[in-house]
Order: sequence, then structure tokens, then C-alpha cells
Amino acid sequence: MRSKYMITAAALSSAILSTLSGPASAAPGIPVASTTGTGSALFFPYYTVNAGWATTFNVMNTSGDTLAVKVRFHEKMNSRDVLDFTIIMSPYDAWTGWVQDTDQGPTLFTNDNTCTSPLNVSGTRLSNYAYTGSFSDTGPTSLDRMREGYVELLVMGKIPGTSTPLARDAEHVNGTPRNCAAVDAKFVSTEPEWRQGDDPLDPKYNASASVVNTLAGSGNPEARDEFVALTPTTAAGGGDSPLKGNSSWLSIGTGAGAGTTALAINDWADDTDSYVSSQAFPWFLEPTIASVNGLWTVTGVTAVDSAFSNSATTMNEWANNGSTGAQVDWVITFPTKAYHADRFNNQIQAAVSRYRNGNVAITGATPTLIAPFQEAFSLGRSLVDFTYKIYDREELESQASGSTSISPVPPGEIESLRYETNVLQFGDSSVFQALTPTPVDAIELLGGGTPNGWASVTFNNSVPMAAFAMKARTQGDTLTNYGQAMDNAFK
Repeated sequence: MRSKYMITAAALSSAILSTLSGPASAAPGIPVASTTGTGSALFFPYYTVNAGWATTFNVMNTSGDTLAVKVRFHEKMNSRDVLDFTIIMSPYDAWTGWVQDTDQGPTLFTNDNTCTSPLNVSGTRLSNYAYTGSFSDTGPTSLDRMREGYVELLVMGKIPGTSTPLARDAEHVNGTPRNCAAVDAKFVSTEPEWRQGDDPLDPKYNASASVVNTLAGSGNPEARDEFVALTPTTAAGGGDSPLKGNSSWLSIGTGAGAGTTALAINDWADDTDSYVSSQAFPWFLEPTIASVNGLWTVTGVTAVDSAFSNSATTMNEWANNGSTGAQVDWVITFPTKAYHADRFNNQIQAAVSRYRNGNVAITGATPTLIAPFQEAFSLGRSLVDFTYKIYDREELESQASGSTSISPVPPGEIESLRYETNVLQFGDSSVFQALTPTPVDAIELLGGGTPNGWASVTFNNSVPMAAFAMKARTQGDTLTNYGQAMDNAFK
């Protein structure tokens, strides 16, 4: 069980660490939640830049290998990519960064020297390119969509130690890598410029004369010749589970803050070859967490679903206490929902399209079903219905939805979560100042007077999710305001 910590404004720089538990490792090619807190994939369930909040990230390479790590920021509504880059981590390296609002919109910053591709990612603005213009998914096109979302990190491949030229260039000497420009140059595509409508797996995009270890759909950067696949964690003597991650949320205005560890997953990718891809369009769209069966495929997403808390019910505290200033938001993220619901046949930015289906039009169950989710994304939403129960601390219960009643009465309102990343607001206002939260008036549902307790949210069926609660106590003094992040329970 994860430990929890609270921080005040005077200690916002302190790390807030915890441990992660999960099921045991499965067979190679079957993604599974890590039991150690380290993994080959990391998921940070929420980032926000709203109302003075900043979100920080700390990623550690706990191995003696050089790693190529894909970093991908997803906007909240439909999980479209809004920022994508590669970190090249030398053995036992760490990378840190944060996102906050600027007059140009949400922006990534880092003071870290670790090599990245492209170079100099600090100051990069998140982009709405993937859901506007020819890539419109019928949802809103403003920057507001990407003020909240979630982040995934995928280890695409490893170099044992610093045994190759790229690895030696990425290695730090007196705190600085030898040659990050040389590292970045090896992530340039060696294939012809991709043409709209072409299958990324077409052999004409896998004919590089300068790369020996080519892989269809990768753009075949020169880096591919230096990286190898990770060893499954089920291999004799153990395998590769190299990344550890922490994140925190800091309110610049109130001084409140809290943090937690990233969800770690092992064996997310096929172990026959590395998934190192070019940091150039469209090759940087791969790999994804659904690439279990290879680049530009999503048929492995059902295996990934099971690596998350694939449950029908989630539970945690709530609070709306005016006398203490305590309020609670829940964040519920569906990290694989897009690979079921983002179904736009002719868009390479869509999670499910002909580009990830052998250039064959998607229909019905191909390449993946919408289930276990309810509907495809359209007009800015993809609803997931739920009911909830609210309890105070003395066992008083109010079943807010899905209850019985005397006839005749109007039908009860069905509650729904609309997005990939959702905020449930239990207080008078959202702790995270979410732009479109789902409000839950727990005090009224309990008949008034009860300022705190716990609640459960139940979906129509089990769905893969990550969830936590954020409690903030704000009393008008930045030195005494604080926050507490609490993992949800599932069943």
C-alpha cells in the first residue's frame, strides 16, 4: 500500500514518495502492473496548469543501461498527443521537468542536462495540432483542452551500459553529456518523406540503406542500430524494469501541494526487437502503449487494459468543510480509452484508424472494440455512465443514483464521465480549478450538515482506470495551506 505525505508551502521542494503494489509479472508480451514501483512504462494520471497550478515530473533510470524513453503528453478529452519527445537516459540518470501556464499557453520547462530529441525541449509549448484542422475530432479546438491531461513514458529500447557511440555521447561527464547534438542527429528518419494516405508500414518506408536493424513503421533512425529490446521480467534471473517516476502538483497562488508515484507497468512491448523510432512526423506517433503486437497496431490494447485497475468500482474520501477549508477532487483517468473510442478512419493522429489497421478501413470490431467503454468520441465527449454512493464518517449513506423510488416520478438523471481524464468536484469549488469538472454535492445528498466522509463510484462494467483524490486545506495563509494526494481503492 502506498504511503502518503502532506506538504506545506515551506516544504514544497521536498519529494513526496510512495510505493506501489500490483499483481505479479505475467508472461512476455503480456503487460502487467509492476510489484516494485519500477517498470518499462510509466503513467502519470494527471497534469494541470489551471489557475496557478504547476505539475512536476521526476523520472529515474534505476538500471545500468542507456535508455531511449518516449515521453507523450495527452490532452484530457480524447487523449490526442499535445507534446512528444524522446529522452536518452544514461545509466542511473534522472530527468526532471514541469509544466505550467504562460501567456503562450501550457509550456514544458526543464533545467536538466539529460539528452533529448529534439534538443532543448525546455520552453516548448503544448500544441493543439493533433485535434484541429484536418485532424479535428469534432471536439473543441481551443488550448483549454490541453490545460489538463495525463502523461505516459515508454522505454523503447536499451543499450547495455555505455557500449556504443550514442551511449557514450549521452553519458554525463562532470554533470554534462558529452555530445547531445550527436545523439539527437541519430533520431532523424532515414526514410523518404511520408505522404498523407500512405500506410506507414509500406515497404518503401523500410528500405534504409544506412540502417542495418530496420523496423517497418519506425522511420529507421540510425539509433536503431545501437538499441536492443528489453528483457521480459519473466526471464530467468529477472528482466528489465528500469524506470521509477514521481509527480507533484504545486499551487503557486495558495502554497498547497502534494504528490504521488507514477503507475509502473512491465512487459508492455514485444521483446523481439527494440521499438526505437524517429523523432519526426509521423514516426514519432509510435510506439504507443497499445503497440504490444508491433508498431502501428492497437490489437494488443486489451492486454494493456488488464494492467490498469480494471474494476467496476473505485472509492476514496470526500470533503467540503468550510470551517477547515478542506475540499476534495477526484481524478479518474482512462489511459487506454482512446484505443477503443478515438475512431476516425482517415486521421493518422487518431488512436484507432486505418493507419493502425494495415491501411484497411475500420469497421465495427476492427481493429478493436469500443467495449469496455460505451461509445466512440464525438462532439467533445465519450460518455461513461456511473452511479455513486456517498457516506459520512458515521455510516450515514445516501445512494445518489441508481436507487429505487415510488412511481410515478421522473426518471433519474444518469451521471457520466465525459473524457479520458476527468475531475469529480466534491467541494464548493474544484481543488485543481478544473475547467469542466463533474460536480457531486455530497452534503446535500446526505441531507446537509455533514462536511466529509467517503464515496464510491460504480460503472456499468469493469473499465481500465487510474484514480486518486486530492485534498487541499486552504485557510488564507500560504504557510499553513497544504495538500494531500490519496490513491483510490478499487473492486
